[in-house]
Amino acid sequence: MYDAWKRVFAARGRARHAGERCTLPEHAKTLEVTVATEGEPSYRGAVAQKIASGMAEDSSMNPRDEGQPRGCADSIHPVAQMMKLAFRTGRDQGRSMPEPMKDSSRNLCLLASVCVFAGATHLAQDKSVPIPPPGQNRALAQSSSFMADGKPFVAGPTVQLFDGKSTQGWKAFVPDLAKESKDPMSVWIVRDGVLVCTGRPIGYIETEALYTNFVIELDWRFDPSKGEGNSGVLLRVTGEDKVWPRSMEAQLHSRNAGDIWNIGEFPAETTKSRTEGRHTTKAHECNEKPLGEWNHYRIVFNKGVLELWVNGVLQNVATKCEVVAGRIGLQSEGAHIEFRNIALTPILD
Repeated sequence: MYDAWKRVFAARGRARHAGERCTLPEHAKTLEVTVATEGEPSYRGAVAQKIASGMAEDSSMNPRDEGQPRGCADSIHPVAQMMKLAFRTGRDQGRSMPEPMKDSSRNLCLLASVCVFAGATHLAQDKSVPIPPPGQNRALAQSSSFMADGKPFVAGPTVQLFDGKSTQGWKAFVPDLAKESKDPMSVWIVRDGVLVCTGRPIGYIETEALYTNFVIELDWRFDPSKGEGNSGVLLRVTGEDKVWPRSMEAQLHSRNAGDIWNIGEFPAETTKSRTEGRHTTKAHECNEKPLGEWNHYRIVFNKGVLELWVNGVLQNVATKCEVVAGRIGLQSEGAHIEFRNIALTPILD
């Protein structure tokens, strides 16, 4: 019984992170079979039906949080609510819940309470169910340790790439300034916890450290007084510094966030119907917020798979990408752009 509930919990959490409504009929069937082995046949069908409908009713976006998926604190719902539904069904039919199910429900509710207290989204001390990366802000707290296809991964400690006070850990490459013996980092300004890029001259900053498998979370916005702009996040940057270096780019051009640009013939495969040359357009309509408002990027690069999530929507995927340790860069591409909450969570397995 425990394993069935755990599978439902994990699947529902992945759907919630993607912002999708989730009826999970296949998991209702799993639960129906499980209930059949531990309860009376006339009891099982109603329980499974109520569980499925209850999950559908409670899988919408959280209206309290600007349309973002629910955070870890709400993770108790699929366990506590569905167990209540099971109890209520038995009560309505004048039946008591079988003893094995009572024991399971008590244990599950206790485990769920512990999970919420610890800020975790898993239900067991099972290494196959990874702990979400420890977030220091709302966006990070909502990260999920799952790929889009439901495959879990083990996350390491989150690293703040931008400390909100300086550009420590970064180096800049701006060819025009280098020719004039000027500081290439002058294109980037730290102001009130925000990393501001003036956009000119053309170039980028990049991490001094190398990263292979990771989840990057960051916020960005353009200044409405300056209009739409252009930039990008460079991933697994290798080779010499130049405009532009060999890498995979997560596009930040206004109205095109979620597009992929392949730079320097980086080995990778993308959806052919949306790819023209080096450019792969996003899968869905633009979901960026109005100029001046903060947008959120979640970029997952795990072995050969790259996922680009824009404001909670999976916009693009690349597969069979070259697995290589590389730098991470932010482009200065002719437009004023601002960044904050830049954090990286390494993927360990």
